[in-house]
Amino acid sequence: MQDQLFNLCRQISLYMNKDRMLKGYRSSIFISDSNGGYISYYAYNKCLSETALRLFGKKVTSHFMRHTHVALMAEQGVPLDVISRRLGHADSQITRDIYFHVTKKIKEQDFKKIQSIKIL
Repeated sequence: MQDQLFNLCRQISLYMNKDRMLKGYRSSIFISDSNGGYISYYAYNKCLSETALRLFGKKVTSHFMRHTHVALMAEQGVPLDVISRRLGHADSQITRDIYFHVTKKIKEQDFKKIQSIKIL
């Protein structure tokens, strides 16, 4: 896990623990509802979308974040098998079929690699 992501998760964990103490409930779930239970996928996406719209002026969903995560890893040259395992896919073909649309940055990197080939 990247240091930046680790620090963000730590901040979220501290916030959740403080919230749990204030509201008087316990939970081992990383992000839980006010009773310590699981948050529904739809409630999570609604909160995420509204918060992102308010802060960034753009609607964001967990699906969008997953695709962005894959694209960023691919742009950094993370091997397909590593990305596939991180996503929990049974094989890398699933990852390739669903997520590997070529980004502008990857196209530029490919062009630079091809341009750097010297014939003579």
